[in-house]
Amino acid sequence: MKIDYVCSVTLLTVGILMACGKDTEKDKTSSVASCNIGDDCYVRDTATLNVTNISATGSSKSHNFGQNCQGCHQDKGPGKGLFQIAGSLYKNTTTPWVDGATIKLFSDKARTQLVASVNADSLGNFYSTDKLTVPAAGLFVSIFDSSDQKLQDMGSPKISFACNVCHAGNARLVVKPKS
Repeated sequence: MKIDYVCSVTLLTVGILMACGKDTEKDKTSSVASCNIGDDCYVRDTATLNVTNISATGSSKSHNFGQNCQGCHQDKGPGKGLFQIAGSLYKNTTTPWVDGATIKLFSDKARTQLVASVNADSLGNFYSTDKLTVPAAGLFVSIFDSSDQKLQDMGSPKISFACNVCHAGNARLVVKPKS
């Protein structure tokens, strides 16, 4: 028996929901079940699950600027790879930051113990599938420009790096260049 999957995508202000169901040749009408991204019933293409997918300076292959990247790039989602950190940088409330940036994660508030870093691409997005071990106390986040000059610090440590979940709408991550 041939099984295909029928999916419909609904965009929401907070994320993306996807309804998927099995579509068999035997019964095209009654076999479709509702299944959202993240649900146990969501069928992931395993060929795109454990792959490396990291943003790079100058790259322009990213998409969905400003949306929650980890909504799709998770173990029960359709995105290529499992993002450990992902988000979007803005120049102002509507324009992507395209001037080059690196997001750095530190284990200490003084930001002397670098744990990981990821470069933003030419579309203002940053993302990485590199394994990230986050202590219970969290990691401190800083943004650096293309000359490695610190632009901004987040004041408190973070344990989640799905940055566009919090940095959305009026709370977008607007980068403030040093004068």
